[in-house]
Parts: sequence; C-alpha cells; structure tokens
Amino acid sequence: MEIKRKKFQGVLNILSFNRHFYVIGLSVLFLIILGCLFFNASNFII
Repeated sequence: MEIKRKKFQGVLNILSFNRHFYVIGLSVLFLIILGCLFFNASNFII
C-alpha cells in the first residue's frame, strides 16, 4: 500500500529546509536597498 502524500508536501519540505537561505537573501537585499536609499546611490546604478 502506498503512503498518501499531501499536495505540495515536497515543496513545503524544501522551503522549510532552506528557510535560512531565504532569510539571509532577503536581509542582504533589504540592506542593499536601504544602502542605495541612504547614500543616494541611484546616480551610480545604470
């Protein structure tokens, strides 16, 4: 007899396993955006 799986169970497992990478990535992105706003670096970005 096969094991019943919920919908998107694999996706949820991957997301929960890699959540620290998402937190780090979003933090870095937030710091880059904050740095651009703080230093007015939009003049340097093409």
